[in-house]
Amino acid sequence: MEPALPMDSASACAVGSVHTVNPCGASSSDGSHDAVSPQLSAAKCHNTSEIDNGSRTPEETMAATNGGSQKPDDSADPAEMMPPTASLWLVLMLNLVAVTNLLIVIPTADDYSSRLGGGQMFSGLLVSLAPFFTVFGVIAQQSMLSCMSMRTAMFMLVFLSIIGNVLYALAGLTRSPWSLLVARAIIGFSAVMYGPLYISLTVGIKKRSRVMLMFSTCGSSAYSLAPLLAALLEWFLKEIRVENLVLDADTAPGWLLSIVYFVLLLLVFTIFQSPTMPDVSQGRRAHVVDNLKSLPIVALVVTWLVLLLVTLVQAMAEVYVTKLAEQYWGWSVGEAGMYMALVMAFVVPISIGASCVAQMIEDRKGIFIMCLLATISSWTFYDFGIEDEFGRAFLTGGGCVLVFGCASIARAFALALITKLVPPESKATLSTIAMATSALARGLGSLVGALMEPGFYALVSIGIFAVVLATVGLNYKQMSPIEEARKHR
Repeated sequence: MEPALPMDSASACAVGSVHTVNPCGASSSDGSHDAVSPQLSAAKCHNTSEIDNGSRTPEETMAATNGGSQKPDDSADPAEMMPPTASLWLVLMLNLVAVTNLLIVIPTADDYSSRLGGGQMFSGLLVSLAPFFTVFGVIAQQSMLSCMSMRTAMFMLVFLSIIGNVLYALAGLTRSPWSLLVARAIIGFSAVMYGPLYISLTVGIKKRSRVMLMFSTCGSSAYSLAPLLAALLEWFLKEIRVENLVLDADTAPGWLLSIVYFVLLLLVFTIFQSPTMPDVSQGRRAHVVDNLKSLPIVALVVTWLVLLLVTLVQAMAEVYVTKLAEQYWGWSVGEAGMYMALVMAFVVPISIGASCVAQMIEDRKGIFIMCLLATISSWTFYDFGIEDEFGRAFLTGGGCVLVFGCASIARAFALALITKLVPPESKATLSTIAMATSALARGLGSLVGALMEPGFYALVSIGIFAVVLATVGLNYKQMSPIEEARKHR
């Protein structure tokens, strides 16, 4: 037998301390702990299948979900967290296109429906049907996230939007008004409404109001972009002398939006990164139930009412002013479209300016101030019997800018506040309710605006904002972010 080789003290210590290192930094067999750095340990944990996802917060679990997920910077303050720039801007652009798709038919709805045998009521239904189906779409979109990533869900919805717009463009060939309704139902159902949910999951509480105002600005821009595109398409087709069953001023919006959605389909597939939904696993259900019992119900109801009513006024204003220009002032579709595009273009810089100062104003204070200004501005819609065409258009347009701008900013503050009144694991549900509410209000507003007469609109608008003011004023103290939301984001 060969004699044992001598060992120095260092080697002996090394042999005596040998142990198996757990990739996640678990204790060794002799009770000592792994000395791997937290960053390396986290990286190794990510590559194992034995992770306890239920033990991590939403900020720590922004891990890979079906290929394209994002990881926030762990060293950053969660309250200051921001998502990948490309993904955020894609979400904003999807909101812009979705709202544009809902509104672009307003200038041509009367003509298209009358060509196919529909009346004024059918025209109002054609405009409002898509927002109504968006309510069901929002609920379905939330359910989709339980079995797939947000990127996969967005890809499917954008593809469905392409089909809906193609069907809308081909309705002239079918000569059936029902094909228009089917197409609009598909367009409404497939409208991507993940914006508030994505922002609430990926943007810290200190920056969320500003980003929500950016989101609202994109929606407000659609109110200018939609009539502008309708007017430009009509002018372009007249210039090139194209007028047939497949391509005319009525069907062109469908073809244009189909192309735009195809580009967005490619962008969703290539650049979008899905966030990870908050953990509501078995280990956290008791915590979720406790949080639900302590929710500020009154504040949530008031914020929901604000969101419902200000969105209702927005939709009413868009449809009513377009109808006013075409039916009472005798303007053409192109003239009414350009007028609305010009009016709504002034709303965009108002919303952008508000986003720059959003962090300096409390959400509840912003809602109250904006609704007060909107109440005063609604008097400009009153029928003063002005005979001069320019003076009449200027007064109505100026009032529309102020009312629409104030309503847009108030809506953005409400969207931000509603996610701050609940703990992180409840944000997905509240965001879904918020978007469903917005879609429902947009549908109701489009229908009411199509039926509204000049003698009543101003009083209705003033009454709605007065209700919002009174409700917010009476419950002002309760409309404050809960402590748990402050600590998380």
